[in-house]
Amino acid sequence: MTLQELLSSIASGSITVSQPRTATSVPDWMLGCFRRHCISFANGESDSTTLVFWFQSRNFTIDLRLPRPSERLPAKPLQNCTARELQVLANYEGWAAKSSWDGTCMAWQEGASLQIHNRWPEPAELRRIGNCMIEFAPSGAYVEDWRLQPSAPGPLIGLQLVEERNQTTAEVLHRGGGLIICGDFAALVRGRPQPLKITAETLPEAVSQTTDPEELAHLLNFDTSVARGSLAAGYTVQHSTHAQRIGQPLLPLHEGDWVLEDGQLLHITEENGQHIERRFEIDTLCAQQDFIQTTPWTAQAQTWFAREATTLARYTSELTNVDRFKPLNLAGFNAPTQWQGRATVLIAADPALADQDLEAVRSSQADLKHLFGPEDDWPPQALTLEEDRADLAWHAQEFAAGRSFAYHLFDTSRTRCLGCLYLYPTASLAHDAEAYLWTRSDLDRAKAASIEEEVLVWVADQWPFAALVWPGRSLPFSAWQEYQAPSYYASTRFIEPFTPGSNIAGTVN
Repeated sequence: MTLQELLSSIASGSITVSQPRTATSVPDWMLGCFRRHCISFANGESDSTTLVFWFQSRNFTIDLRLPRPSERLPAKPLQNCTARELQVLANYEGWAAKSSWDGTCMAWQEGASLQIHNRWPEPAELRRIGNCMIEFAPSGAYVEDWRLQPSAPGPLIGLQLVEERNQTTAEVLHRGGGLIICGDFAALVRGRPQPLKITAETLPEAVSQTTDPEELAHLLNFDTSVARGSLAAGYTVQHSTHAQRIGQPLLPLHEGDWVLEDGQLLHITEENGQHIERRFEIDTLCAQQDFIQTTPWTAQAQTWFAREATTLARYTSELTNVDRFKPLNLAGFNAPTQWQGRATVLIAADPALADQDLEAVRSSQADLKHLFGPEDDWPPQALTLEEDRADLAWHAQEFAAGRSFAYHLFDTSRTRCLGCLYLYPTASLAHDAEAYLWTRSDLDRAKAASIEEEVLVWVADQWPFAALVWPGRSLPFSAWQEYQAPSYYASTRFIEPFTPGSNIAGTVN
């Protein structure tokens, strides 16, 4: 039986499953996927940069916290990581824990966590208005603004992982964690297979005390992943404590059998020639749940809002912090760092090439002004070498992490930069990637057209995109705007100083 078939059988009443619903279960307005908009501390400081997701089932929570993309590590063997990179990994946060609601406060207990000490010991005073859920620390230390992520009505599934076992080898792969699916979003936590036997009080401290690959693997063998998709098509990982999970299926939900046994749910499947069994405690199995962005308000309040809408609503919009960009699905394709054509050489964006890149940008400043859209203002009028180098460092990080890919176009002697190619994730539901290409304005137009055609053919023939779009080129911007897709570059770019020789995530020495 598939998971979808099981849900349908429960909804029809042909199968009865015990789903705990007690006085401490959460109300409907707390169910779903929330993303943190901001946390403000009592000292007057705030953080709206850390990526934080909160998934809530009836009686347990999944939480993921990661630094901004430029500071995350690309997938690489632990033995190849520097001490600084290992500390980055050791400061990721992911956990699943049982939740208890008393009508005012949420508290958590038991569960599984990547961190070995409790970084967030306080309960949460919660109240929701619209799509905004406000969390107060009872001590007054902080307040957090959470936004319910918009989702079509869909399944609400909460399964607490007991263990994941390789039945072929009898090896326990994971213990503790859970799976929460809420409409368009899903999250998975898989804990360490065995308890840690260490004296360190924190995970960063424990990681700093060893260089043994097996011990490091055990310390960091904790998977927390957030995905988007649907139960029908599957969920694709977008964020994870394990970078190699990005772009992969969250779980093979449509493979194997889902079997009820002694009040538990077993997922039995074959993966890479191995017989895998996942055993879950059932929290929630609901085929259809609404994830409503609004909350009730009085008739008097609605009248007031309508009366004063001229000023109250003049700048309003739906603030969700939704992660709209779909990871590029390269299906095992390895993006080349260089490519030799007849009239041009493509070289992966590199801050070491900033001098040549900046010269090309400055030669074409006016023509580049609307490369990414009619309202885009890149490049800035007074772009400096330091700014361009930092920009190329960001592109290099993106390339190494497999998130996006930018190339310099050089002449065949590799001395003069002729332009750039950008391959980005997209938020368009009708496409799987978007691309932009420019050649310098002082090139002979026939030569420029020949170079561009050569690059267009290379991308079409060699890259595994099924629905690539070239906004402003194959699709006029007037038509592209109908897809309401924000700019990946403008939405994710973070400029920070570039120091030559620095050990940047994604461009590790």
